[in-house]
Amino acid sequence: MVRKVRMVRKESRSIKSKEFNCWQCGACCHYVGSVPAMKDFDRGDGVCMFLEDNNSCGVYEFRPDACRTSVMFERFWSKSMTWEEYVVASEVICKVMDNEVNDAGHDFC
Repeated sequence: MVRKVRMVRKESRSIKSKEFNCWQCGACCHYVGSVPAMKDFDRGDGVCMFLEDNNSCGVYEFRPDACRTSVMFERFWSKSMTWEEYVVASEVICKVMDNEVNDAGHDFC
């Protein structure tokens, strides 16, 4: 399977010294069914009900806190890791989810 190479990320949130860069590819939106805080957004197949056909978020400006990296860091992770460690961990998780979504036959990113 050929995967697209990401050259430019679409969004960047600078909070501390390292940025979390989101590709807005929709890969994480395919796992809301497995996240307890996000189950209410599952459209029935594990995918977020707000994910549009072009992988954009239909409620981006009003998206849940669970979809906001800075909020999740402050709420759950700031006592156990630095922002920089959180960004690195998040980027690894993003790549894993992207690979799993692509391996399932989807080509979102």
